[in-house]
Amino acid sequence: ETCPLELPAASAPLETCPLELPAMPDPSSCPDAPPDDDEPPALWPILRPLLLPYFAPGLLRAAGQMTLNPFVALYARELGATDSGAGAAVSMVSLATFCLSPAAGLVSSRLGLRLAMGLGVCVNICAALVGAAAGSYFWLVASRLLQGVGNVLFQISRQTFLTAVVPKPARGRASALQAFTLKAGGVVGPTIGGSVSHRVGLPSLFWLAAAVHAATLALLWLFFPRGGAAAAAGTARPSGPAAAAPPSVRAMLCRPPVLCAAPAVMALALCGGLRGFLLPLKCAALGLELSGTGLVSAFSFSCDLLFVPLSGLLLDHAGRKAAGVASLFGSGAALWRD
Repeated sequence: ETCPLELPAASAPLETCPLELPAMPDPSSCPDAPPDDDEPPALWPILRPLLLPYFAPGLLRAAGQMTLNPFVALYARELGATDSGAGAAVSMVSLATFCLSPAAGLVSSRLGLRLAMGLGVCVNICAALVGAAAGSYFWLVASRLLQGVGNVLFQISRQTFLTAVVPKPARGRASALQAFTLKAGGVVGPTIGGSVSHRVGLPSLFWLAAAVHAATLALLWLFFPRGGAAAAAGTARPSGPAAAAPPSVRAMLCRPPVLCAAPAVMALALCGGLRGFLLPLKCAALGLELSGTGLVSAFSFSCDLLFVPLSGLLLDHAGRKAAGVASLFGSGAALWRD
């Protein structure tokens, strides 16, 4: 009560204090504001750096493979195989892919995406050279097995790269663009293959496929980022205790979505394989020349090409289930009409 120190009286009430906080700006008007999570991100800024290292080699490789694939059954028939033997030769690629997919994933993780994709293309070149020198049906079967080994190495590494670089809301449209490059190769390849085989013969297609795969390897080696997905995304790979251990193969396969999707994927692969096998034989039974068979195959892939953008939009906006059901329905309807 007797302390001489007295505090000065406030010059103004607290309500009339002249100090005012500035109004916060609207986050939506800020140019650096992150995009709304509900809207899919713009696709072109994501995919533009991937045109040369990713999509161009895929397009060239698809064109090289499709110069050859529609005519394998006819070449097996030419080597003396029956229809069942021709079907077995065609199915060797899928058999190798089915058996070696887990091993290809391990090779891709050990070598890196760039080396694994390059190794797959090198195996494709060897397969084409074996097929060019094939003088019997069994050498053709060996060539197709090697083709499947190269395919699984390339495709698994390629899909891993796309998944790591493209954000999840844009993966449907990015996958649609990837499918667009494959279908575009399916339009160009059979047309060129049918014209070449009609003039030079079916074995010449293997030499043509080997040359196109060699060009694919050069393009991949020149433009694909050496750091793989981490370099393309501009991020470093996690290391040390912060890096999460990858799940085991058993843990991934036993997940309910995988178990539910496996029969649908197998049915879709069955429809695609039947179309690829039956179409050339049907053309031969109708008396079409090799150039005509190539044009029919190209037209088939051009129809696929028209629905690729629709499938990407359906995948991004309606989900995987709707896209899968529509795909199975369309493939089954086409085979039923045939």
